[in-house]
Amino acid sequence: MVRFLRNCDGGVAPLMALGAIPLVIGVGAAVDYSRGNAGRTAMQAALDAAAIMAAKQSISAGQLTDDVQSYFNANFTRSDVKNLQGQCE
Repeated sequence: MVRFLRNCDGGVAPLMALGAIPLVIGVGAAVDYSRGNAGRTAMQAALDAAAIMAAKQSISAGQLTDDVQSYFNANFTRSDVKNLQGQCE
């Protein structure tokens, strides 16, 4: 029994297996965060472009809302972002 407790051979493989779990979780979280951030940046760019277009227009509020929505939809082309909901006020 004492010989078994003092044996240090083969102790690297279980430690590597336990260390790989947080590494895989960290990489997965980084990929998810990166994709979310890229989608948010693309959405912000499309919204900024629609706001600049709206500032140049001199039409009625109802027509402006429709134009801004269609301009945003034309500029925001990320297929991985779904279920966009929003209202122009």
